[in-house]
Amino acid sequence: MKDPKIVVIGGGTGSFELLSGLKKYTPNLTALVSMADDGGSTGVLRDEYGVLPPGDIRKCLVALSRTPELRNLFDYRFSDGGLAGHSFGNLFLSTVEKMAGDFARAVELAGKLLNITGRVLPITLDNVTLVIEEANGRITRGQSQLNDKTFAFEVQRPTVRLEPEAHITPEAKQAILDADMIVIAPGSLYSSLAAALVVDGVAEAMAQSRAHKVFVCNLVSEHGQTDGFGVHDYAAEIERFLGNKVQLDIVLYNTHEPAPALLKRYKEEDRTWVPFDETLLSKQHYIAIGDDFVADGNGQRTLIRHNPDKIAAKILQLAKNRGRISKMNINKAIIMMAGYGTRRLPITKALEKCMLPVGNRPVVDYIVEDCIRAGINEFILVVGEEFDQVKRYYGHNQILEEYLEDKGKLDELEEIRHLVKKARFHYVVQDQHQPYGTATPVWLSRHLIKPDEKVLVLNGDAFFYREDGTSELADFLEQAEKAGTPSAILVNEVPKEEIHKYGMVLTEERDGKEFYKGIIEKPTKEQASTNLMNPGSYLFDPAIFAFVDKNIEQHFEGEHYLVDAINDYVNAGNDMAVIRAKGEYLDCGTTESWLAANQRIIGSK
Repeated sequence: MKDPKIVVIGGGTGSFELLSGLKKYTPNLTALVSMADDGGSTGVLRDEYGVLPPGDIRKCLVALSRTPELRNLFDYRFSDGGLAGHSFGNLFLSTVEKMAGDFARAVELAGKLLNITGRVLPITLDNVTLVIEEANGRITRGQSQLNDKTFAFEVQRPTVRLEPEAHITPEAKQAILDADMIVIAPGSLYSSLAAALVVDGVAEAMAQSRAHKVFVCNLVSEHGQTDGFGVHDYAAEIERFLGNKVQLDIVLYNTHEPAPALLKRYKEEDRTWVPFDETLLSKQHYIAIGDDFVADGNGQRTLIRHNPDKIAAKILQLAKNRGRISKMNINKAIIMMAGYGTRRLPITKALEKCMLPVGNRPVVDYIVEDCIRAGINEFILVVGEEFDQVKRYYGHNQILEEYLEDKGKLDELEEIRHLVKKARFHYVVQDQHQPYGTATPVWLSRHLIKPDEKVLVLNGDAFFYREDGTSELADFLEQAEKAGTPSAILVNEVPKEEIHKYGMVLTEERDGKEFYKGIIEKPTKEQASTNLMNPGSYLFDPAIFAFVDKNIEQHFEGEHYLVDAINDYVNAGNDMAVIRAKGEYLDCGTTESWLAANQRIIGSK
């Protein structure tokens, strides 16, 4: 599957952070930058030389640069003399514009020099001024005049326009039309973001584009302008700037409270962490996804900022899956992989069965990646007592990282660092004294699942493969949502003569939908009435835990099968949808199937 085309709209620090993260994940990036900045070095250059504003453009170019030395050069700011306050990058862009008479050409040349990933484009080439008009008639002209400005919101929120009227460039319009995902970056709401979105032609192009529209909400408020704004208020304003011609598809927001010392500092400036109301957000037309997106407060940080890697990883998950994510907002998956792998002995004596290699990755990583593409970002790995290998795989290897850095193998370095930061992992140990069976991992994980939280439950030695790179599990969740049932089971069609090797799923049809009726484990030829096998992939309503608990508490000794709890759950009146898989099922549980999986993966590359 090709890298998705992602367009980022904004300017300033918010775009810088977002682009810094995204460039590590995809080369198909286009930054569309607002052009109303008139403060600092940019303002002086505009006033004295009549050039277009270089500041936000420079920040985006630097964010996408792959040449550290030139990155530092473009960011270098003179501290004294006649050039005091000016950055080299601003002077470079303005100089080329004056020489060539073409600001777009200056940006293009700077991009080549900086060896950027993707493209940076001004959203307009009109020389404009930002104008804010409040309901009481007060007018503010100039982006720099908004600093410390207090708006009167008693009647209605202010209108935003550009003078003279600004028009989208043909290149920016085409980028929007061609995009797979359009991301509105966090930033100053009424200056940076509004200045980009109210450009004539932007809303129209976004409305025509088939791309999913994503807004990354701000972390903190701006005193006097967004005091008291919650996540839904920011999203509503974004849509208002677009003339209500465009509806957002997804809103990403932070749920993790920043470090207390940082919050205290911001409070002194009358700025607060942006609150969120999950109940209110769940009722909106867009899908609101909350997560820990804030950069760690490690004592060295002085500003509250997004973590570029976390937010970029989430955006890419959504983009690769073409934004298909349900309002169920399922964030967790339980992966069962505590067995001894006796079918694969003697190799599993020394190698955890989930770590058996398929191509250049372990089995479990194919499962994790499919989950990530479906929007899952938290994993509960139920492991045996010897689980060092999987924990090391998803952890840091300081010696190896230092070696790769010393040797200049930066692509390889980034690849292994990505394993650590791509998701959150919890390890639940299933020891030999606990009851065996497929129900036990779910039982042991129950304390990590919220009372109102649905969860995926998956086997750790098999996965579904799609050559086009799309996600089987994303389709599963999407179809489960359409079915309208609290739980669902993913089934795989096999030749009828092979169903005796598996658990056979019995179904019944009601109103054109397929529902779970039961499972026959390894049926005889006489019992083989369907060709639907159970790969051990489930979406569970939290109500399932009561049936798992009851089964294990009553019969602690022996093996406890998840199927028994599912049957009790369904018999109690709960519906479970049956969703048929579309991908290719690759089982790594036997030597023969593991070899076949390797041949399939390696042969497809």
